Amino acid sequence: MSQNGITRKWLSVLLAVVMVFGYAGLFSSLVAEAATDDWGVKIAVPETVYMTPQNNYGTATTSVEYYVNNTISSSGGITLDASNAVTAGKFYIYSSKISSIESVTVDGASLSNFSASKSGSLFSDTSFTMTLSSGISSSQTKTLEWQIVCKMADNTFATFYAYTVAYAPYLSPVFAAGRCKNTRDDDSFGQGLSWVSGIHGISAAGGYYPKSSFLPLLDGPSIGNGEQGCSDWFSGSQQCGLPTKGGWYTNKEYGYNFGDETLCVFERSGESFINVDVSRYSNLNQIPNLNGGLYVTDCEGCGTVW
Repeated sequence: MSQNGITRKWLSVLLAVVMVFGYAGLFSSLVAEAATDDWGVKIAVPETVYMTPQNNYGTATTSVEYYVNNTISSSGGITLDASNAVTAGKFYIYSSKISSIESVTVDGASLSNFSASKSGSLFSDTSFTMTLSSGISSSQTKTLEWQIVCKMADNTFATFYAYTVAYAPYLSPVFAAGRCKNTRDDDSFGQGLSWVSGIHGISAAGGYYPKSSFLPLLDGPSIGNGEQGCSDWFSGSQQCGLPTKGGWYTNKEYGYNFGDETLCVFERSGESFINVDVSRYSNLNQIPNLNGGLYVTDCEGCGTVW
């Protein structure tokens, strides 16, 4: 078939992924700031920890992957650390009235490599990790209570409390997939997938579940052989214990008489949502696990069109 013949039969797969952005925080702001007339104590612990994703929706995990931290400066100012893939927790307690920290415990979790040091009025540890005492599975949350026992400057003892929310990420992406084929002259194919992962849930279901090879929170999508049907990455039957179908798929095939007109497949995903506190976050790339992509699985017979 001539190159001119190929370029006249354009193949395209247009995939739209739908996200709905909410403006009330998924988790309440848990910067622990306890101020009293006597002590003026400020505390910052990880406000949210993201659990390590598992390969089944119902599988619980105790392992923490990412931490959403806040920092307290030497003058007592609290600032959100908006980095999206922080792998260690940060702890701060600020008050000129605290002489020493006697103990730090977390109800529902254990701390590793925790040792708070003092500089002026600020105690801090910026490199500890946490492990939950009992696991949670995809889309679940758990509130962890910190108890900080301090010796005060007047030789009394006080216990302060702060809170962390543990969140197991929603495992499924939302995705759109499409296939088009033209049988005019040589067969030509256009197939692909697009997705958004790291969402907080699906508000309008699609018709297909992603397979385990198509879970971007883990290792997916797995790479095919270059001329592979996009339908190999999803299924109409339940996969990985997922409760909701997150994707749609369109398959179009045209015969010889279709002519040389443009061939176009358009598909829209299920609808997802993510809740963002826009007073504290300015860019979606600051949200842990949130990502999207496009994967062309097949362009066989298309020459240099793609």
